[in-house]
Amino acid sequence: KVINTLEFSRGLFNKSPSLNYLELILKSLDLYSRRNSQIRTLSGGMKRRVMIAKALSHEPKVLFLDEPTAGVDVSLRKTLWQYLNKLKKSGVTIFLTTHYIEEAENIADRVAVIDSGKIKIIEKKKNLLKKFGNKQLVVTVKRNSKVLEKITEKYQINYKNKKLMMAYNTNLQKINASKILFELSQNFIKCEDIEITKSNLEKIFLNILEK
Repeated sequence: KVINTLEFSRGLFNKSPSLNYLELILKSLDLYSRRNSQIRTLSGGMKRRVMIAKALSHEPKVLFLDEPTAGVDVSLRKTLWQYLNKLKKSGVTIFLTTHYIEEAENIADRVAVIDSGKIKIIEKKKNLLKKFGNKQLVVTVKRNSKVLEKITEKYQINYKNKKLMMAYNTNLQKINASKILFELSQNFIKCEDIEITKSNLEKIFLNILEK
């Protein structure tokens, strides 16, 4: 049964029995209702949860997880992220390998990018986002104007089909969206739509691999 395998795993590390702690893990991983089920009767996603529960059964201070959310549904993935962040705040060191870049972005403090078995870069997540993160401003104007040519040249903006597009790094360039929007307004250029996007960890990951 699920609860039996957790008790066995905990005992392997000479931990005293603690049904309350094991039940807390089961509830955190949405396994409590299946605690008395035979493991062989569980789905693949449920078995993945049991594996994670076993890894947590002995209250580890250092936790290694290899693709912990592979094959599980989106709801459980979010639940597990919340639980891992809770563990991290309690002082547990977590080594996580994952192909879900969103997972690393949600959980990690430090990120290592590995390509063909070699570490391409290892850096604090916030430093990676700051160093390689770019923003893109896209402004759709209502009509063409000669004034637009001067503005696009001044800020090195690509202009096509009434769309002004500019990618920039706020750490390297003293340019921000408000300056451009203010200048458009000052020249009575009306906007139909404004969109600002920024690089996430996945885009940065792909850029690093291309170098």
